[in-house]
Amino acid sequence: MKRLTATALILAACLCFSGCVNIYTDGGKGKEKGETPAPAATAEPTADTSKIDTGSAKAYEDYGTLRAASGRENIPRTQDYQISASSTKAPMAGISYGAENLKDNSLDTAWVEGASGSGVGERLLITPAHSMEMKGFLIRNGYCKNDKAFAENGRVRLLKVHLYDGSPLCTLQLENDRGAQYFALPEVVTVHGGDTLSFTIEDTYSGPEDGEYDTALSEIALLGF
Repeated sequence: MKRLTATALILAACLCFSGCVNIYTDGGKGKEKGETPAPAATAEPTADTSKIDTGSAKAYEDYGTLRAASGRENIPRTQDYQISASSTKAPMAGISYGAENLKDNSLDTAWVEGASGSGVGERLLITPAHSMEMKGFLIRNGYCKNDKAFAENGRVRLLKVHLYDGSPLCTLQLENDRGAQYFALPEVVTVHGGDTLSFTIEDTYSGPEDGEYDTALSEIALLGF
């Protein structure tokens, strides 16, 4: 009887060991024996496009050529900006022809470009000191000090305006006249403080009476609030 009991215990232990081995190699219900379970797939993180900074600048189209028009005289204007020029005529007899003259609200001074030829391709860079809703431009063409100064310097015929990101905004077709010329944009353009606008001479009125082809502008103001 004792021998039978010992044999039964040994047989039970063998069966238990065999079951444990099968459980270990199964890898779980429904798996082939010896197969290692694959890790669960994790989704790749996706960017939250609602939080992407696309900048505050609005894209404006090129409004083409604008001609001077009346009815803009009562719109507030500003000359509170920084300005520089691609070239400037050297001072003569103590008279300066720098770009700062365009914002001094005086017709006795003017910016005169200093490149060879008629000034086509010369450029002004204007950076407003504060944000504004720009509605257009006020320009005094040529050297408006007097008839003699106006005749002895070239005048701008076409002035191309580009936005701060380099995209074209419009072309101003200036009249060969000393009077104030107002240009209205088709829609308000938001300009932030620190944004730089460029004004490039694309064509001029030829025939300065003294034979010198220095092109001049007397005043530029930005219209808007």
